[in-house]
Amino acid sequence: MKSPSKKILRFVSNRLPVGFVLFTFAFIAGALFFLAIPDSKAKSAVYSYFTLTFSDVEKDGTWTVSNFLVPTNIHISPDNKYVYATASGSNALIMFARDENTGRLLQKQSYLNGTSGITGLSEVFDVTLSRDGLNAYVTGFQDNTIVVFSRDRATGELTFLELHKDNLAGVEGLQGIKDISISPDGKNVYTTGMEDDAISVFDRNLYTGKLNFSQVLVDNTLGIDGLDGITDVELSPDGKYVYTAGSIDDAVSIFSRNSQTGALTYIQSHKEGVSGLNTLDGANDIEISPDGKYVYLAAANDDTVSTFLRNESTGNITFISAQTDGLLSVDGLDGVMDLTMSPDNLHVYASSLNDNSIAAFRISSIDGSLIYINSWIDGNASVDGLKFAVSSEITSDGKHLYVVGKGDNSVAEFARNPATGELVYINKSTNNFQGVDGINQVSDLALLPNKSILYSASPSENKIGIFDVNSTSSVLTYIGRVKNNEGSVTLLEGVDSLETDSNGQFLYAASSKSSAITVFKVTSATGTLTHIAQYHDGTEGVDGLKDVSDLEISPDQNFLYAAGYGEDSVSVFSRNATSGVLTFIKSYKEIPDSMDGISGPASLSIAPDGKHLYSANWLDNSVASFEIDTDTGLLTYIGYLTDANYGGNVIWSPSDIEVSPDGKHVYMTSATSDTLSVFKRDSNTGYIYLIGFLRDNNSGINGLDWPSSLSITSDGKYIIVAAAEDHTVTVFKRDTSTGYITIVGYLEDGSLGVDGLKGASSVEISSDNSLIYISGKKENSIAAFLGQELSLLYTPYPTQPAIVPTATPEPTPPPTTTKMDNNEFKLRSFDKEKTTAHIIHPNERSTLDTVNHSTKLLVEKLNHSTSFQMLLSLDNSKCFQRPDTGITLRCISINSYDYLGNPIKDVNLWSPSILSTTLTQDDLNLIGGLDKSQIEAISGRLKYQGFDKRRPGMEWIDVHTTYSLNRPTNGLNSPVNMLVTKDGSKVLVSSSDPPTLSVFGREPSSGTVSYIGTKSLGNLSSNQNIWVSEYGSKGELSAPSEEGVISIYNHSTSPGLTKIESTISDLKMLMDEVKVSFTKIPETDRSILILKNGTIYILEHGDHVSEVKTLFTYNFSMDETSLINVSNTLLSSDGRYLYLTSEESNYIYVYRISDDKDFLTYTGKINESLGVLSSIKITPDGNHLYAASKDKSRLSGFTRNPYDGSLSLIGYVEDNVYGVDGLQGIMDLSISPDGNHIYAAAHSENSLSAFVRNHESGALKYIGYVKNGIGRVKGIEGINSVAISPDGNQVYVTAQESRSLVTFNRQKNGVITFHNQVTESDSGNSGVIIKAPLIRKPGIYGLNWYPNTESLENTEYKMPSVGGAKLSFNLTLLFILSGTTLMAFSALIIYRVTRYNIQNK
Repeated sequence: MKSPSKKILRFVSNRLPVGFVLFTFAFIAGALFFLAIPDSKAKSAVYSYFTLTFSDVEKDGTWTVSNFLVPTNIHISPDNKYVYATASGSNALIMFARDENTGRLLQKQSYLNGTSGITGLSEVFDVTLSRDGLNAYVTGFQDNTIVVFSRDRATGELTFLELHKDNLAGVEGLQGIKDISISPDGKNVYTTGMEDDAISVFDRNLYTGKLNFSQVLVDNTLGIDGLDGITDVELSPDGKYVYTAGSIDDAVSIFSRNSQTGALTYIQSHKEGVSGLNTLDGANDIEISPDGKYVYLAAANDDTVSTFLRNESTGNITFISAQTDGLLSVDGLDGVMDLTMSPDNLHVYASSLNDNSIAAFRISSIDGSLIYINSWIDGNASVDGLKFAVSSEITSDGKHLYVVGKGDNSVAEFARNPATGELVYINKSTNNFQGVDGINQVSDLALLPNKSILYSASPSENKIGIFDVNSTSSVLTYIGRVKNNEGSVTLLEGVDSLETDSNGQFLYAASSKSSAITVFKVTSATGTLTHIAQYHDGTEGVDGLKDVSDLEISPDQNFLYAAGYGEDSVSVFSRNATSGVLTFIKSYKEIPDSMDGISGPASLSIAPDGKHLYSANWLDNSVASFEIDTDTGLLTYIGYLTDANYGGNVIWSPSDIEVSPDGKHVYMTSATSDTLSVFKRDSNTGYIYLIGFLRDNNSGINGLDWPSSLSITSDGKYIIVAAAEDHTVTVFKRDTSTGYITIVGYLEDGSLGVDGLKGASSVEISSDNSLIYISGKKENSIAAFLGQELSLLYTPYPTQPAIVPTATPEPTPPPTTTKMDNNEFKLRSFDKEKTTAHIIHPNERSTLDTVNHSTKLLVEKLNHSTSFQMLLSLDNSKCFQRPDTGITLRCISINSYDYLGNPIKDVNLWSPSILSTTLTQDDLNLIGGLDKSQIEAISGRLKYQGFDKRRPGMEWIDVHTTYSLNRPTNGLNSPVNMLVTKDGSKVLVSSSDPPTLSVFGREPSSGTVSYIGTKSLGNLSSNQNIWVSEYGSKGELSAPSEEGVISIYNHSTSPGLTKIESTISDLKMLMDEVKVSFTKIPETDRSILILKNGTIYILEHGDHVSEVKTLFTYNFSMDETSLINVSNTLLSSDGRYLYLTSEESNYIYVYRISDDKDFLTYTGKINESLGVLSSIKITPDGNHLYAASKDKSRLSGFTRNPYDGSLSLIGYVEDNVYGVDGLQGIMDLSISPDGNHIYAAAHSENSLSAFVRNHESGALKYIGYVKNGIGRVKGIEGINSVAISPDGNQVYVTAQESRSLVTFNRQKNGVITFHNQVTESDSGNSGVIIKAPLIRKPGIYGLNWYPNTESLENTEYKMPSVGGAKLSFNLTLLFILSGTTLMAFSALIIYRVTRYNIQNK
């Protein structure tokens, strides 16, 4: 008998259509394939996050300094980790550990004379280390000794090795020993015997470091001279020569050195008063440049530092120049005692005994002479520790400099800018400083609102530490501390919590062991605390303060609330805002007040609206809620949530609680459960509901092992958590709408240089979120961080699409004209027919309403540096027809232009602002019933959020794939002229091939330029001068124009240029003439136009620029026959005199403009043959004029008579004459706004030279030059123009061969350093737009983008996949059964229909 199943299969195969079977199986396979699609994630988007940068750490007991009386010298270990200083008053050698980041010094060890077997350190004077770091050599001035130590390079610790003493074991020349130096090869040691007038030579064992006396050279013996009062000995970098300073002989002496034996041979001496030298009186210190080219000598009696050129072959030196205290603004050399060279060969630093200062000089790259930079004097600008400054030392990386202040018993610490040589005072290490106190096991921190002072609570030592705050770097400086039982303070035992009022006038301290609150008056300038009052549990009616653990002041500052951990209570005090004193009102206790859930309150938090208080309770594993009567401060118990409500181990041992600044959510850390919980808050009732939590080591979360404290940034966007067992500080990002949080990252103690986070227990954030402090309970420390919000790319997860609600129709508004809500909102054109608004430079929060079409454009805080205009278009012609009805749809398009009107292709919008468009229902119906359409541009990215019913079940999302728009830079192909606008906001560059005018935005603080756009000037004649010049005082500029004679632009009304008028019609007859310049006469409505042929026009303007009247025309006279091919024009600032030069002559022509500015007269020319003049400039004070001659490579100076405009030649500087370099083919000049310096651009040498100008005489002193390809300088090949910013901080140059605009930073002394370069680019990536199809269920439209909240636990919100759900066994089985059932059902129907038909037949 055949089985029934076979019969069925046979029947199905015979009866069912093959297509139907295939369709059924394809349906099943397709469904399974769809479900098997893995979770996909959205493409890149921009995500803001908060970053912490470690700055410094303060530790209890650190910075203590002792045995440091009368310090004399200092030396830094080769690895920069340790600093050794001699203290002659303490007969001690002190070892400091050095913080390589902050430069701070921490005393680690003292080596005292007569202890641990150490002798010979009586009046210890100098110390030096061998280059291998294995030995230290110390001189004892009174003992006439050299003390030798072996050194552990890892720990820096020293071990006494041996002693060498004058007149013992054959040693000579150590009487009055001061200085000691080691040869570069390490084979020899050289010392100075000041009382013996001698140099002693020792052989050094390279393995043990021990010394063996080998030679002594004495003054006035064997022809030796210059050693009387010898104080210093230095070796050349190649080790071939030795140089000494004789303070009594006022001399520098030179010796040759035998590289094999180390023996010295006298060569010669240079003395004061001999051969014209008069800067060596009191010569006492020598430094040789690292490259060996120059020798520098300090002379204390002459108050000078002299520069000598050194012959590297013979060792001889030649005097070059000297810097003297009080001359040419030089300061800080009175009693100069010591010199220090920077390792980069750029700077010399001089320590001065009488000036109590350290002075900085730059080394000229031309002749090694010194150029004064600045000086730092004890007592000025917070600088301290420089009294009787006697020596200094720089770290080998050049980052820090240390100065010994003999009179202050200190070492002053400075940070050094390697580029500029400038110093920044850090702190000082001074004798008998007791060190940091009050941060032992810190439990809480309090920062004053003005960020000036930080307080720390130390319950183990019953102290409050006081620290000065550097609001820029976040670095702390210990000021002092308040201690229990000192003065009137008697109830600080176990001080656990600190709270300041909103004005920073009072500090409240809760002390758990004293069960008391202490009130202090704050002196914000110094941080000093003055005891006012104290409130003790059980006295004077005060109750509920047993084991008080936390304090909280109400937002209105009228009440203070205290958590009584030992009494399960919350106490209320009224507060006098003027005096700071408290008045006890009431205490609320778990028993007998029947307030469950407040056992062991550890932390309190009050909502920003002041209506509710929340208590995190350690013992009850709960959070309790109270309503606050804002008038009386009294509480009404609402209820509590406990860990048991959530299955346990969610809010176990709550440690800290905070309400978000917007009052929407409450966040709580729980130590034992390692969680950060999120509660939603009802602002009306005060109820809170747990909506999720994060747990340590779950879902990729780290930094929540025993979370002890949290703090929320003032904007509510980030939460910072300290975890005691992880030793971390972790940043979480908060969704201000949902309250959900995602981890941003964490910093861990010991990683990435971070220190001070062991046992991290308390978080304090400044009100502007820039300063963050974390206490490290396990290492008695406070770690300082800088906070900053940045943006990065991230890959978010899309949420479940929202159902489109049915929009309520809006009434049709009456047709009206355009409404301008902001007068500064610039509208170029408005087409009512197509609803097109062309907007230029919208300012902050500008609004444009086109009411007749119900379209609103809102632009918030558009940043002009993005260089874009926006064109909003609702043009029907750009849309498709609906396939079902044929109705033409209206749609939105965003087009982009740069600020010079040039279209930007393939980009919809790029701006770090928000552009939104909102359409009413009438408009939305035309595009298929959009509920809302919004376009946003965030940090250079587009995000389209909307709903499109034209494509049911399918939606397209446009997202930029690049983080920023990389536009090609144009207009630098052949730059000819440059201008920095008077307001310093822009740099303009004109180019000749093709004729263009390019605009660059200038960042005022840094001087950095960014490309805005390029304006084509059309097809100008090939010989047309492409100028750009200021025209007026309101941001106007003039430039040549193809379409007319002159174009006038305004650069202040938009980020780019706005053309005021394209053609000056009255001058069309000059269309074919070559114009040289067009300049407005100051404070008039008249201008001067100068043609290439020497013709000069004085023009008068009417109400419009195009209305021009020619007042006067001047044609050159016979005396000016050579005035053709005018090359340079210059109008004096008072508008009275005009100066011209010609390419065909070597003269400067002078013209007098009448007082009425209606005619001019020729007054003469400068008869000196100046060569082909390429540039002329007048100084800001009008007293001098300078002319550049490109063929003679010469810069000439003239005294200018302001009354008749006449010029008198002062003199000139010329390339390769008297050490001047960098003027070959000089093309352009620029004078600094202060008139102190002149900069010359030399095309042939690719260099920019700098000169100092004497304001009285006009004479120039050469400083030096920068040259293309030397050092960091680049981009100035073919340099042809130079300009200086109005603030004088930057120098800008253009270069033809490099096709670039280069920025240099300028210092007060005229020195310039390379900053950056902008170069012509042939192509640029304008950003690619991708379209990603997303499959959706029918009837559901729209897309929203959010950060990943997948890590939130115990929430009802689930994160869906984009493609579909993951394949599961149940779903698979369901589809198989459904398909099989469908097939069987279909077969049954076909069978019955067939049987019915057969029977009927």
